[in-house]
Amino acid sequence: MYMKNFFIFLLGFIFGVVALLCIGYVGQIQEDVVMFDQPGDSIDIEHNKVVVIQVFDDGSALAHNFSTVVRLAEKEGVHYYDNQIVEAPKGYCWRKIGIYKYVSKDGDYKTVPIVDVFKK
Repeated sequence: MYMKNFFIFLLGFIFGVVALLCIGYVGQIQEDVVMFDQPGDSIDIEHNKVVVIQVFDDGSALAHNFSTVVRLAEKEGVHYYDNQIVEAPKGYCWRKIGIYKYVSKDGDYKTVPIVDVFKK
């Protein structure tokens, strides 16, 4: 009788630990997007070009240019794809329109600007 109760307790304990770990993991992979009321400062991106490294379901994309990482805003009719080079046309610049926070594959917390193209 004592062993039966012990095994029931042990199984309940193990289930509780696993459930807490799963809830903690799901909480870590949540993304956080904060959009500004108005476009912010321009961001200096060398040659005004970035390369897409990941496309999201909402149509936006994560992109980089050397050490600069940004999230490109979703746009109707624009479909990003991996390794696509996105360039701001002459006379235009990249401006911050929000902030994107996420957890990288390595488990590091990252915060990058969300950008869009605006006339200078």
